[in-house]
Amino acid sequence: MIRRWAGTALLGLFAMLLSLALLEGGLRWLAPQYIPDGRLQVTRDTQGVPRLPARQRIVHRDNSGEFQVTVQTNGAGFRESIEPAAIDRGDLVIIGDSFPFGWGVNRLQRVGGQLANLLDRRVVTLALPGLGPLDYRALIEYVEQNSRLPSAFLVFITVENDLAPTPAAATAPVQDRWCVWPCLRHWLSTHTATWQVLAATLKQSEARPWLEQVGVIRELETGVQKSLRHAPDFSQLVDQLSAVDANRIILVIVPSRGLWISEYRQASEGLHQNLVAQLQQTGMPVVDLAPAFLGSGAPAKLHFEHDPHWNIEGHRVAAKAIADHLQRLRPASNP
Repeated sequence: MIRRWAGTALLGLFAMLLSLALLEGGLRWLAPQYIPDGRLQVTRDTQGVPRLPARQRIVHRDNSGEFQVTVQTNGAGFRESIEPAAIDRGDLVIIGDSFPFGWGVNRLQRVGGQLANLLDRRVVTLALPGLGPLDYRALIEYVEQNSRLPSAFLVFITVENDLAPTPAAATAPVQDRWCVWPCLRHWLSTHTATWQVLAATLKQSEARPWLEQVGVIRELETGVQKSLRHAPDFSQLVDQLSAVDANRIILVIVPSRGLWISEYRQASEGLHQNLVAQLQQTGMPVVDLAPAFLGSGAPAKLHFEHDPHWNIEGHRVAAKAIADHLQRLRPASNP
């Protein structure tokens, strides 16, 4: 009797695994855009310089269906038509994370592309997803060593990511004895198309708020909460910025969404004011994007609905604020 039950259980398990394998194979064939093949996986070379795979062309798609764009990298592994070695004295070089990278928007629609149109000058974007202060320093030094010095570096400081004591790169959950569902979710999301399709369906369903509460999908305010948790720690950020040549650097502050989420507004305002004051003490010019976003009247609409990054309008508002600031600086320092 026990052998019969064991045989039936094993047969059922085999049938289930075979069905899942066939489902996975079918989805990868019919909908290759859902294959989690690490397409935007950033690696670092022996000098610590972050890059994407060189000369790669992929479809970057959001599971909630808000965007689907093509990301193409150059020979150095950056989402840019200009190679870093071709950077010249009159150029502006953008350094930062997924915000200036243009997460979810076409290359020419991101802040660098719109800024180039507003200023009628060349803007080179060397931003990548998941970077932090250590990476910003490495990229600045990389440009200084491999090309002519640009007119200025625009270093984007993202409040929701860059205040943690380590770079904000996407990593697997911490491996401990209690890491069951978070680790399983991470593995499924990075290895299976089936999970990606399921996540896309759930994120567009009416059950999304409940699913966020129980942890099946990530909730919108995670980055806001993380920034407030690390609010007292500006040390790594300031240390890395102070280690580079301040004469060519302009800091651009990407504000936290907590400034317009009532639950987090008071704490986020205190954090933001403290950060601005700390960065101004470095002696570098600071472009604070918060007034421009708040002045739009609907700052939440400058982000995707289910993704924390800027939509096209958010990039437009950011580019306009930066262009206005650079125009005011030009008579004095000609950036």
